[in-house]
Amino acid sequence: MSATGSVHVALSGEGLDFVSDRGSVRHLLFDVPATQAVDAVTRVYGAAPERGRNEECGAGPLDMAMWPSGLTVVMQNDRFVGWSASAPRDGTRKSALATMAGVGVGSTRHELESAYTAKTQATTLGQEFAAGGLFGVLDGKAPTAHITAMWAGTSCNFR
Repeated sequence: MSATGSVHVALSGEGLDFVSDRGSVRHLLFDVPATQAVDAVTRVYGAAPERGRNEECGAGPLDMAMWPSGLTVVMQNDRFVGWSASAPRDGTRKSALATMAGVGVGSTRHELESAYTAKTQATTLGQEFAAGGLFGVLDGKAPTAHITAMWAGTSCNFR
């Protein structure tokens, strides 16, 4: 999980979870208004995101809000429709962003498969996995291979 202050962001196949240090959880599910999602993440990180737009996605044009933590909130038609996680921009390989089970960018295939029933297959993106509503790419097939990217909901991956 990623922390700033007393709230942590946890990745979920249904959206994002906000977990307090006291253990309470607030679920932010896909299809809420985009401003609600961006505002919630901005409150946790304390800084506004960079913004972008990709007109060439298979799902249609997508708007993006990106934070240095490696979290990107994906929006379409003013709705929160997905997220992606990559390595933080500070150059560290392992991201603090993770699921409630502790799986995130930098986790190993063994850690992924210990927490979730995951299916893997070789694609043009690399060794892709699907685990419930979570998707991502591993840097190899071995149990020690690391997750290099994760996403859920609507994404813009070119295969």
